[in-house]
Amino acid sequence: MDKSMNTIDTIARTCIAGRLRLINRVITNIYDKALRPQSLKISQGNILIMTEKMGIFSPVQVCDVLQIDISTLRRKLELMRKKGWLEDVPCEDARIHPFWLTASGKQPLRNRSIPDCGMNCWSGRSLLFFWKHEWYQQPGVPTTIRKYPSVH
Repeated sequence: MDKSMNTIDTIARTCIAGRLRLINRVITNIYDKALRPQSLKISQGNILIMTEKMGIFSPVQVCDVLQIDISTLRRKLELMRKKGWLEDVPCEDARIHPFWLTASGKQPLRNRSIPDCGMNCWSGRSLLFFWKHEWYQQPGVPTTIRKYPSVH
């Protein structure tokens, strides 16, 4: 085996960034499935919760807090405006585009599935494939990830 393939194999086995991104996608999919009855995605829920707690926000502030890029946020905000969850706030500076949560935007937050989602998502066997997945068995996976939470 040449040296470059050995390096690639090592990275594939031990790269924490790749594993964290996979974990993030798995968890996001679990939450999105749990929130589907409200026509809500967890990424939208984060924006709604933040706006409910803080009041009026500009897109730049949301990007800073949630660490997302402005183009991604604009797409999410447009969908949320179409659903009637967010409303633009008049502002003297047309570049800022502040928004706030509408009464209908508060409805998905009042539904019991959001407060219960954390417990329901993790208590089932929905992550079983994650622990049984091939890369999980590799020696580079930290034992703390292997042991928690137990789904065996």
